[in-house]
Amino acid sequence: KGVVEYVANGSALKVFLKRVPLATPDALGDRLITLCLSGVQCPGFRRPEGADPSAPPQPMPYAVNAKFLTEIRLLNRDVDVTIDGVDRNGMIFATIEDPKATMYIGEELLKSGFAKTVSWSIDLSSRAPALRAAERAARDRQMCVWKGFKPPTSTPELFTGKCVSDVSGDMIAVIDDADRKS
Repeated sequence: KGVVEYVANGSALKVFLKRVPLATPDALGDRLITLCLSGVQCPGFRRPEGADPSAPPQPMPYAVNAKFLTEIRLLNRDVDVTIDGVDRNGMIFATIEDPKATMYIGEELLKSGFAKTVSWSIDLSSRAPALRAAERAARDRQMCVWKGFKPPTSTPELFTGKCVSDVSGDMIAVIDDADRKS
């Protein structure tokens, strides 16, 4: 159980975890933690390169909308927090649910087009299929962050050529036989 204290962007929040009576002694509680929604990433706020460090960060497109939606739904509300995992940098990924809400905030952000799914944390979430479906719905309607999106077209092309150098362990330079002059 917790209370959302601060929304940094649509998918990054500070939550005050409440100590649950009769919980195990090592249970998290009475702590303020920063966490990200599992499988969801919203546009954030960044300082332009070379900008004055004291200047406020500038919002990326739709960052304000995503933050506002999360604030309206969760800020200063009692929520249920399920910690899904921690990455190698110590970032906590969690599912945050408002017991009174009809839809999970991650799905709302994705359906509105204010977020994208992210591969590094979506598999931690038990809601992964619903999150992917919500993103697909927004992408098909070309909403917000998906405006102007064109699905990649892959036309695998086979050709014969000559390897001219090993650039690195996973890359080689090849000259196509059709382009080479004898």
